[in-house]
Amino acid sequence: MGWRVKIEEGIVDELARNGVRALTVISLYPPTQEFTVATFMDIAREHEIEALLVVDIREAWSAYSLDRGTSSYSPRVKIQTRIYDLSNSEIVWMADSQSKGNNVLNFTLVNANFELLRDSYTQRLVQELTAQGLLVKTFTPPPRPNNESE
Repeated sequence: MGWRVKIEEGIVDELARNGVRALTVISLYPPTQEFTVATFMDIAREHEIEALLVVDIREAWSAYSLDRGTSSYSPRVKIQTRIYDLSNSEIVWMADSQSKGNNVLNFTLVNANFELLRDSYTQRLVQELTAQGLLVKTFTPPPRPNNESE
């Protein structure tokens, strides 16, 4: 559950930085209970949520490598992401992602760790959804500090 919650929080944070309101599953449904997508769709509709973004971690593992006496650790993950339109329960967008060593989801990262992997995934996800016109800003986010990338 730890990875799922951290990824959800990362997505919600990245969406907020881009002016889109979002909630994590844990904020609407107790983490002590199992749920299906259909169950959560019903709960989301009760809260007048328009769309459901589902992150399905298909595989997660760690890779260790040794190169010229230097060892490195690299978390790897396969993720399927789906967006459902809750007005009709249809999937409106779906993508499969996979990290590959230090090249995490098409971003070159040195000494990748889970936080970098999560941040890479959430930033790339929001960029892709924005590029495809699937996100609608619901508020103006505060300006980012100068040291944060756009």
